[in-house]
Amino acid sequence: MKDLSKILSNYKLVGGFALAFLLYFFYDEITRFISGGTVTVADELDLFETVENEVYPNSNRTRLECQIIANGLEDAFDFSSYGFYGTDEDAIKTLLDPSINADGRSLIYTTFGIRKYDGVGTPIGFMNAFSYEYNLSQWSRAELEGQALQDMVTYFAPSRFTI
Repeated sequence: MKDLSKILSNYKLVGGFALAFLLYFFYDEITRFISGGTVTVADELDLFETVENEVYPNSNRTRLECQIIANGLEDAFDFSSYGFYGTDEDAIKTLLDPSINADGRSLIYTTFGIRKYDGVGTPIGFMNAFSYEYNLSQWSRAELEGQALQDMVTYFAPSRFTI
């Protein structure tokens, strides 16, 4: 009978660790499920409109154009070809349009925001639990080096943010 009670107590311990493990790795998904629907698309659009019109009124690009550029930068940082991962520096050079003014560059930085980074790019699946939250400056310093990093630093120098 003592052996049975030891086995049952061990199952409780193992079960508790398993539950804690699952909660830890699926925390983001669980919180998204619980708080789902609290922010509407209209609220988000209002927020972006406020950022665009009040914070960067002199931008020569719209928020949507800057969001497309920011997403393109993340895609260039996450570039993969034939199973090899790396950064597509040519795509980054193409995205960094010199005709965008300082407020437009600040808006690109702002719309990039904080994005998950796992050491090689955007994490997928349960790897979110092991990722960091990086802004554009941190992504750039993690993914670029040499002349490519210097070009990024120079490009964002007139903006309100530094790389």
